[in-house]
Amino acid sequence: MIPRFTTRPDGVIDLDLGPEWKSMTEALLDAVTSRAPRGSDGRNPSTYWVDRCLSTLAASGDDADEVMLVNGNITELWRVGDQVVARSVVNHFDDQAMPRRDFEAVLEAWREQVEGALGA
Repeated sequence: MIPRFTTRPDGVIDLDLGPEWKSMTEALLDAVTSRAPRGSDGRNPSTYWVDRCLSTLAASGDDADEVMLVNGNITELWRVGDQVVARSVVNHFDDQAMPRRDFEAVLEAWREQVEGALGA
């Protein structure tokens, strides 16, 4: 899986994991995003939500328990063992699991894209 990135006119960088990862993409765009948080300087893009998800994932440990990483308006991302699961809280899509290592790689690639845009 190779993430693709597009930049909106407001500077937000969206990610697309392709059609086979539609649910995971939707959850990432809803629950993580590269949009600056409310109350911040408002500069887009921002690594705030990506960094928050990465740090929560790192702090979640490695046990088999389910741990919610982040939630958005209609989605949640959970760590379940060595998987990260995208869930829709409104039954918009079925759960979709991705190996933790792959999920971390996607977030790191997204973070690099944002950092590159901020440095430009």
